[in-house]
This record gives sequence, structure tokens and C-alpha cells, in this order.
Amino acid sequence: MDARYSALLGITQEEMEGSFKEYIDQFAESEGSSKSELIEKITYWYDGFCFSRSCEKVFNPFSLLLLFKKLSFGNYWFESATPSFLIKLIREKDLDLSRLDGVKVDESAFSSYEIENLKVVSILFQTGYLTITGYDKERMEYTLAYPNFEVKNSMIKCLAEAYSFVERELVHGYAWKLIDALREHDFELFFDTLRVFFADIPYDLHINREKYYQTIFYLIFFLIGLKVKAEVKTNKGRIDAVIIDKDVHIFEFKFDGDRDNALKQIRDKKYFEKYQGVGMEIYLFGVAFTDRNIGDWALEKL
Repeated sequence: MDARYSALLGITQEEMEGSFKEYIDQFAESEGSSKSELIEKITYWYDGFCFSRSCEKVFNPFSLLLLFKKLSFGNYWFESATPSFLIKLIREKDLDLSRLDGVKVDESAFSSYEIENLKVVSILFQTGYLTITGYDKERMEYTLAYPNFEVKNSMIKCLAEAYSFVERELVHGYAWKLIDALREHDFELFFDTLRVFFADIPYDLHINREKYYQTIFYLIFFLIGLKVKAEVKTNKGRIDAVIIDKDVHIFEFKFDGDRDNALKQIRDKKYFEKYQGVGMEIYLFGVAFTDRNIGDWALEKL
């Protein structure tokens, strides 16, 4: 974490564009894109690691070298070892995953090795799943976040599998089925598909059900790169979830409750006001959870 050496073991932007010029030229031709477009995509996938308060970001060398060897994008570093221990620890500690990408910590977070009381955020930083994205001198506070698309996308897939008990190979396909259903306004298919993610949660799992289900919902839509906001704060309460894509979809869940009351809460607290005037259609969903899965739901279009 010494700024003089923090870029030593990664590949800088200058090194990438200079030392791999012929690979970039060849790759751009095979991709049918310009060099600038390709470099931007490579940066999005593999850059972003930072190991001091103010440092030059570096690319993951493991992923970058395999990228230029295969001339194909892939989750090379992440798939070299599945973080099973970390995923288990995250669930045990009941970490709020929606706040993980941009978490604030002080310097003590980087030297936490107490085996009896493992700090999840500290270990995620030490193992490369989170990196430094900002530093506040006045508060002596660091901001940590996922370094790039490879890490973020892969980690969310692992978490979605762990929380929903749906095999990771199937998570991606089901998630896209949900999005296609939303875009085509096939809301019956949307909720039928969503039920798959809750169907195999064990009955003997001791959980805060409401938070657990919201976590699964958040992971599903975060996975495919939509602009997802879960537990959005408004001046009149909290929206359970908002999905913004071609349209705005506002969800309110009631656990062992009533779909109509859920929809009424959205209307009464006017959760939709902040999204009016953005040129999108707005759909309101009141959803009831019964018998540990999605039950009835009600829809209103503004």
C-alpha cells in the first residue's frame, strides 16, 4: 500500500497499450472494432485495481495475458479459483450486498487477521475482490468497490447461486428470461420465472426472510447489468426495489401480507414521483410472499 510501489505488480494503461500493441491491432481486427473501442472494453473488463490512497490503476496481469493469448474476453482470474470460503462467510455474516460496492472503511480494515472474528470486507480487499476507489483525507476513510466488470459480474453470479440455490450455469439464462419478459410486458412469465429463484430455499434455513428475499432479487437484476436500486430511500419511506431499463418498474413486497396493500403503499407514499418526467413508462407492482415464495401480485401502470 506504498504509493511508490503500488503499480509494480499490475500492468498500467501505458504498458498495456505500448507492450501489447500488435496484439491489440490483431484483436481489434478480429472483433471488428476500432482500437479505441477495444481498449475501452479491455479497461472495463480488467483494469481498476488500486492499492494505495492515490495510485495509478492497474490491469490484472493474469487476465490480460490470457486475453491476448486467446483474443477472447473471459472471467480468467475469477474462474481460476472459486471463492467458496468467502461466499460462505458473506452469508454467515449476513452482509448487506447492496452496499458492498462502495463501502466505506478506515485503515484498520487492511490489517484485520483475527481468525476468531474474520472481517468480510477486509478479506475481500486482501483477496482482490474489492479494491480502493477513493480516499477522504479529512475523515481518513477509504472507499472500496469491485475493481472491474470481470470481478463484479463473476462475484454476483456466485452470490446469486449461493443465495437462491439455483446452479450458477442456469442463473444467467433465467436472469435474461426475466429481463426479456419485462421488456415484452409479459409479467405472468416474469413472476413465474422469478419463482424459480425462491423454490429451492431450504425450509430449515434460519433467516430474516424479508431481507434474504430482497437480497436474491437485488442479485438477480444486478447480475445482468441493469441499473438496479434496492431499498431506495425516498422522503416518505423506502421503496423495496426499483428496476430501470426501458421502463421504470417499482416493486413493494409484503411478506405474509396482501398484494393490494403493497400496491396501496406505493401510491400513498408516492414512490413513483421521482421517476416521473424521465420519458419512461412507470409500472407499479404490489407483491405478496406466501409459503416462502412469490404469491399473488397486482399491477398498476401510470
